[in-house]
Amino acid sequence: MKGANKRIIQILKVFGDRFYKKREVTQWFYFDKLADLENCEAHLNEIGFKTQHKDKKIRKNFDKLLLIVFCEEPINEDIFDHYFKEFTEIAVKYNGVYDGWETKIENDQQLN
Repeated sequence: MKGANKRIIQILKVFGDRFYKKREVTQWFYFDKLADLENCEAHLNEIGFKTQHKDKKIRKNFDKLLLIVFCEEPINEDIFDHYFKEFTEIAVKYNGVYDGWETKIENDQQLN
């Protein structure tokens, strides 16, 4: 995952991202059972992440339940390498899968 994080950071740099700016960073998890999702959600909420979205039932086109949590913070490669390890372990603890992170570009220019 370190390589993927590095590539994403490089792409953000190309678009003029200002890494020191706080922004919403989402973390994505998938589960087979609602109880596992809710237990993981409680754990993540306890360590400072807020729930952005959760599926309480499996939808027709998906075979997993989705949990998205977020926090507001500046980003860098070291943070995401740490998160990948930590969130992978948390997901496994609750019988889930960690799918990665997502954020928006923060720069000093407004895109039209």
